[in-house]
Amino acid sequence: MASHAFSLAVRPDEQFSTDVKPRLADLADMADSPLPPDSPAPLTRVPRSRIASSIPRSLRFPLVVATSLGINALARTLTADISGFEFAPASRDPNLRPELVGYLVAAKVAELGVAWAAGYDYEDLAALSLLTNQPYYYLLYSFWSVQLIPIVASLSIDLAAIAIPFALLRPRPALREARAARSVNQRLAQDWQIILLTAILAACVYAVTFSLFYFLDLGVFLISHFDDIPSLESAHEANIPKMLALFAASGFGAMMFLFRPTLAAAGKPSLIESKAKGRRARKFNPETATLGETLGHNFGLNLQLSHRADVLLERAIVLVVCTIANTVVRVWGTVQGTDLVGSLGYAGLWALAHSVVGVVYAWLGNEQ
Repeated sequence: MASHAFSLAVRPDEQFSTDVKPRLADLADMADSPLPPDSPAPLTRVPRSRIASSIPRSLRFPLVVATSLGINALARTLTADISGFEFAPASRDPNLRPELVGYLVAAKVAELGVAWAAGYDYEDLAALSLLTNQPYYYLLYSFWSVQLIPIVASLSIDLAAIAIPFALLRPRPALREARAARSVNQRLAQDWQIILLTAILAACVYAVTFSLFYFLDLGVFLISHFDDIPSLESAHEANIPKMLALFAASGFGAMMFLFRPTLAAAGKPSLIESKAKGRRARKFNPETATLGETLGHNFGLNLQLSHRADVLLERAIVLVVCTIANTVVRVWGTVQGTDLVGSLGYAGLWALAHSVVGVVYAWLGNEQ
């Protein structure tokens, strides 16, 4: 029996020993049993936003873009006295590159378009925005000595500018979270102890990964490509407790975007489980194939992923791609003295760290 936690809730029945199955049967009976009269109401489908229901579908995304850009511009104007002077030493002069503003606006619109097409809700987008923007702020905090308060203020604007428009203007039916979840896995996904432990686990993975980067002379790479970097003191003082504190938010974001949706995903049987039960595995259909099935078919890998593994893989790929794109745009486009190669390399380090977290979560759930 595997030793890692939470695998009891997500592993196929065939992988369990006989002494574990009775306990799982009790859990399944608990999940399927009728609710007592005084229990909370069962899950119901309700619209996420009433505002959007009165707006024509064709106008919703343009309004999301306009609202997001408006919130971002207004909030940064109001907080200019807090963050403007702190970010100035690390920022490029926009007058030297007039096209920079256009690039940043285009990147923002593209980010909103991807988020809209992906079908994520505002909680997913807040977590994704936290993870994809942290590389930029980590660089400024650790190597340009920008103070924590302006960084938190600026990051909060980034989160609000993408979460608020989607919460208001996208009517997406969603299962309301309640104590009476429909399955054992959904109950686990709402348990605060599971949430806390998996967030801490992700923070530890980030801390260890970046400690290894520092051990392998990340500072030398940054000096080689970031001409105006003022200090490498953070690299010399890096230790696990300090790194854990810095990556606590990343751990929470990874738990919200990667682990929790994967754990709560519907338990549709995988192709492997279908074969084990004597059923014919379905043939590849490009119209109905999942991301894992499409990748396996195109690359000849014949990936046979469970539904939860496919959810985790898809979200990990989205996280890696968005992190690289957002980091390159913000670092190369706005930070003084950076070049394209250095920005790509720095973004790649974060993409690798996200990938390691995804692998750890896959191991934790024993997904395949």
